[in-house]
Amino acid sequence: MTAATPIEFTVGPEQFVRIDEVERFPDGSGYVGRISLRSGSFAVHALRFYFANLDEFLSQTRRLYDTLSGSAELRHQWERNHLSITAASRGHILLAGHFEFFDGEKQRLEFGFTSDQTFLPAFIASLEHVCHELNKG
Repeated sequence: MTAATPIEFTVGPEQFVRIDEVERFPDGSGYVGRISLRSGSFAVHALRFYFANLDEFLSQTRRLYDTLSGSAELRHQWERNHLSITAASRGHILLAGHFEFFDGEKQRLEFGFTSDQTFLPAFIASLEHVCHELNKG
């Protein structure tokens, strides 16, 4: 089953992360989606992103919002690609990640951008919606 809703953290046109076409593996071992992101002048478009523990990531992100401390990371155990969200000082939130792929040459992007906690409710809502869509099937 593929979620119709994307996971989104959007600060503006120059700073966003979006994971579309999130699909849960039939055996429950993880997920795959298409990640697109922009951090200033750097971008990734529709890269296949494998990750696990979406429900745990949602729980950690809710806790981060409630306490404005801690971090949450979305990744698969065997993959280097990851997305993390960390509470920094005074309500600032750091969204960061590492994405790479090989197409004959090694392509890699490490990025990070800062926002504030007011962007977290919409992000959490998108995570909740995707989890609900994928867990009802």
